[in-house]
Amino acid sequence: MTTRTSSHNRPSRRTRNGPLTSDAQDGRVSSQVKVLHDLPPEIIFLVFEYLPDEDLYRVAFCCRYFHHLALPVYLSRYGSGPNSGEFIFDNVMCEDVLKALHSALYRPRLNRLAVTFDFGSMLPSPWEAEPDQDHDDGSIVARISRLLDVADVDDVHLQLGDLSRQKARAEDRLSAGTGARSLEDDRLTLAIQHSGDRWVHIMNDFLFKAKCRSLTVDFVSFRYSTSNEFVEEAIIRNYYGYNTLYRVGRQHWLLKAAVAGASKLFGSKRPKLEKFQVHSEILFHPALINWTIGTLNLSSSSLTSLSFGQLNQISSHTWSLLLPCFSTPNLLDLSIGLCAIQTEDLYQFLARHPTIRHLHLGSYLPPPDSNSKAQASLSALSSRRYVMTSKHSDVGGKTFLPALRTLTGPPDYLVELLSSPHRPFPTLQTVCVWYRTKRATQFTLNALNHDLAPICLRLRSVPEVVLSISFEASGIDWVVGPPSGCSSAPNGSAPIAGSSNGAASVPAASPSSQQQWGSAFPSFSSAPATPTPQAQIDNGDPPPPPSVSFVSSCVTKLEFKANVYVLPPPVIFSLPKWLGAFTKVRELSVKTLASVGVPVSLGGRASRGEGNGPFEQQLSLNHKSIFLNAVSKHCPLIRKIEVDGKQEDVPNFRAIVRLK
Repeated sequence: MTTRTSSHNRPSRRTRNGPLTSDAQDGRVSSQVKVLHDLPPEIIFLVFEYLPDEDLYRVAFCCRYFHHLALPVYLSRYGSGPNSGEFIFDNVMCEDVLKALHSALYRPRLNRLAVTFDFGSMLPSPWEAEPDQDHDDGSIVARISRLLDVADVDDVHLQLGDLSRQKARAEDRLSAGTGARSLEDDRLTLAIQHSGDRWVHIMNDFLFKAKCRSLTVDFVSFRYSTSNEFVEEAIIRNYYGYNTLYRVGRQHWLLKAAVAGASKLFGSKRPKLEKFQVHSEILFHPALINWTIGTLNLSSSSLTSLSFGQLNQISSHTWSLLLPCFSTPNLLDLSIGLCAIQTEDLYQFLARHPTIRHLHLGSYLPPPDSNSKAQASLSALSSRRYVMTSKHSDVGGKTFLPALRTLTGPPDYLVELLSSPHRPFPTLQTVCVWYRTKRATQFTLNALNHDLAPICLRLRSVPEVVLSISFEASGIDWVVGPPSGCSSAPNGSAPIAGSSNGAASVPAASPSSQQQWGSAFPSFSSAPATPTPQAQIDNGDPPPPPSVSFVSSCVTKLEFKANVYVLPPPVIFSLPKWLGAFTKVRELSVKTLASVGVPVSLGGRASRGEGNGPFEQQLSLNHKSIFLNAVSKHCPLIRKIEVDGKQEDVPNFRAIVRLK
């Protein structure tokens, strides 16, 4: 006797003219989920990595077990995880990612969050005098606040600016007169004043609610010129008091006033910032300067990395009032670029932070003062012993920057700091010399040897010396052939690179500040005098012998940066011979405008798969192979070669010779 199952107990089958019914689909899905549930977690992760975003999002809500496995994989594609990139707020996928973050059964942590805060959108039209209270930017701030309620953020990259002006047509901006541009600046200033409280509120959420550890603030607008008079007035009113002449220079009183003002602003809370990059002049607007100074001072116990950049509109006098208000006793990494900071103020700021281990001075700084006052200040700071309370106990009671390990900067600052007779920086391990040849058409090695001759013997005692040459001009054919008649001039004068075709001789590239940042800082137009060997003798260091030079005796790593996407073949064939003068170089890095993912950036269009055939692709590969072989031939001690961030195999000519 055979029994027949009822219709509701029989498994659903595919009909002749249609798909499976809903019951059959649910049964198949449940069986698939059961099969996946029995697999090891490693296999499940591997399956989830190949699923598209939409399917992965649905699988994450099948059961609690899959939720803990699939949702982290989905969020790792949008910034959640140690190596997951960044999450750009308000992009195309922002809404789906926000839903996933709010539905998570755990508290996610974003690796990096990029937010654009539009000041100009506060005022929808230039002819409106009052800001719009009901603009969409308020809802964006509310959405960011709700995001920070459910997720933590390690690194926040905030871009401030007036994006509404950038969306205008270029011809409209060019045809606008001075009055129209002034109206735009006034409109942006009014928007900043209006949104200051709202901006401070969202920044406090980043610091305290999301527990942000790294904060970068950039300004993406075309231009914003703050008034130095208003900034100085706010600094003097809030930190110096009425008796300014009496209290200027009293560091203890200034820091005490700054910390007291920050405590009133933040209350009992203390931010835990570890890295702060100040790359926007808006942070020093009178409406926001109290928040900036308060954040720096209250984060002093945890702040280890600080960067000032893109602040060329702030005058040197304003910096002289602003720097004494900062104090970070545990600072380890300091970077300064495109700031009009006087040399004496810079030395005083460095002297108050003896824990600095990595110092980066950009090429857009004013040249070091050659007057006797700045020299006396550096000598006094080098011979003075400092005692500062810090958790780094190995620097207490020692001289100027006793813990410095890495020093990066243009040659004029390196010569100024390393040629001191007091032998500073006993723990120095790496020196990076940054040459930026913007307007020079030819570049000679004699210029390098001449400019760095005063510190050549000092650099020989440093374990690693990096030479970073940045050619921002598109024409880099100077390396095709060395100019004739290039020799060191007598009496330490700058060498002249003469052209071989009979053209007028062009001076060799020098790190003069007139070429590097003269247009940004017109008040510092005079180039500093290069120290001569005779001046080095007066400081107590003997001149280097003729056989000792910076190129042949000091450089251990070379970075070649070109402002092109693909190096032309003549440069590829001639560059290795030029590199042969660096006899001690161990590493070579060639960087172009091409991205890191480009397989070949040394030989034409075939590197991106756009060639006309296999012959062009083979030609590109041959160019790369010829370049690597030539570099290995002319630099036999080289052990590492990088091309656009990708490490290449160094040919071993000794093995080739044995095979032959």
